[in-house]
Amino acid sequence: MFKLDGEHIINVKNKKALDVKGGKDAEGQTVWVWKRHNGKNQKWRILYTADKGAERTSGENKNFGFDINEPFFVVSRMPMRRVIETNSGNIYLKRRYRMNHGHIKRQQFYFD
Repeated sequence: MFKLDGEHIINVKNKKALDVKGGKDAEGQTVWVWKRHNGKNQKWRILYTADKGAERTSGENKNFGFDINEPFFVVSRMPMRRVIETNSGNIYLKRRYRMNHGHIKRQQFYFD
């Protein structure tokens, strides 16, 4: 379970942050949890699809910081602005797919 804490996404149990491994802004780079250090490779923004690109600031679950059942992307604050993608239980940094792309579901998340 993760929660949004400013620009960080934090594991509720161990307080570690989502982190782009090695700080490399590269296609397919591994995303994991690591001790929080405030580097750019640990900073993210939540991009809700219903807002057509706008970053949400209201309607959040107060405990976790996410809107309930609203699809969103997790976008890196590093220069290439790649998104998190899941595949076979692993998490990677990838370019964002167009909305009609068949694999878009690997990049969209929901808080339920």
